[in-house]
Amino acid sequence: MRRKPLSVTVPEAILEGVRRTSDVQGRKVSDIVEDALSLYLRHTDPDLGHGAVLSALDRIHSRLTRLERAQETHFELTAHAARFSMGLAPDIPEYDEPALRSRGARRLSEVMTAIITRLSGGRSLWRSTLAPELLVPQPASPPAGPQASGFKNEVAAAHAENQTATREPSSSA
Repeated sequence: MRRKPLSVTVPEAILEGVRRTSDVQGRKVSDIVEDALSLYLRHTDPDLGHGAVLSALDRIHSRLTRLERAQETHFELTAHAARFSMGLAPDIPEYDEPALRSRGARRLSEVMTAIITRLSGGRSLWRSTLAPELLVPQPASPPAGPQASGFKNEVAAAHAENQTATREPSSSA
């Protein structure tokens, strides 16, 4: 559905509430006002509910398209970073190749196990390190005291968690 501009005049308190909601939710003011109008129209005239549903589906489609582009960009960046890293790596002598392939396969398996363990538990490095900064407005000045977690600490904790998970004895023994 094509969007068209609409100019309205509202009391200052409502405008501030909409702006605060926009900042907290990370959404455009237009989207919040559109949701409010759709909700109002849905409750006043059932025939207009169809238009509200179509409008909501259009917003969902737009957001999914942005997510798809962001994911595609992320994959492209990851592929180029891997290609760059492999291009810098020295050639492997033939006599070392079997041992290095074995070690690489083992390390890849460990990394995949760590990823699966974290994601199946509803956690991820992104969510625990970057997401809080992106989703919650940060204070103007940093809090006093040392920072408890950082990327290195999170990676070390994930590695330790993976090591204990792989060392636990099996229940069939």
